[in-house]
Amino acid sequence: MGLSWSTWASTLEPVENISLERFAGRWYQVAALPAWFQSPDARDVVATYALAADGVGFAMRNEETRADGTHVSIDARAELDPACRDDGACGRLLVVFSPSRAFPSVSAKPAPYWVIQLADDYRYAVVSEPRRRFLWVLSRTPTLADADYTRIVALLSGSQGFTPEMLAGLVRTHHTAAIATPPPPAKATASVKGEYRVRA
Repeated sequence: MGLSWSTWASTLEPVENISLERFAGRWYQVAALPAWFQSPDARDVVATYALAADGVGFAMRNEETRADGTHVSIDARAELDPACRDDGACGRLLVVFSPSRAFPSVSAKPAPYWVIQLADDYRYAVVSEPRRRFLWVLSRTPTLADADYTRIVALLSGSQGFTPEMLAGLVRTHHTAAIATPPPPAKATASVKGEYRVRA
């Protein structure tokens, strides 16, 4: 994609090492500072990551069910920061969303998507962006242990610089039993333009 993250200077640091293979798969959102494309009262918010054929990024699909029962989704392609490729994988990704029925007009400008916390066993991850406008707490299961959540918030409010006012806006996400079982793994395919898409 020829993207660069240098525009977004910040003291917020992503994780230094990440295995894209291990990061791929399904993640459940357990809490968030909702993004523009998310409803704050949504439930069953999940994200699926499929490793791209070239191994430097993902096809992404974000899904949620809104309060009125409407199911919406948005696809994106994510690429590992080119600077990370020489030194090994790091937690800096750049994401470009694809238009959908729910979101017909999306920016073609890449957005920084930084993994800022990651459990050793990849049971949870925390994702944000350099200016801390968005925040997602993700888990491999629909619920996250209280001890893990407390540890995450303590780090966010400490060295990662999220203010109490920011964290007061965190919305916990409800998941129903209907989505407790992950779907078959998604596969990533590359078009002739190099855009990655999710297919079942």
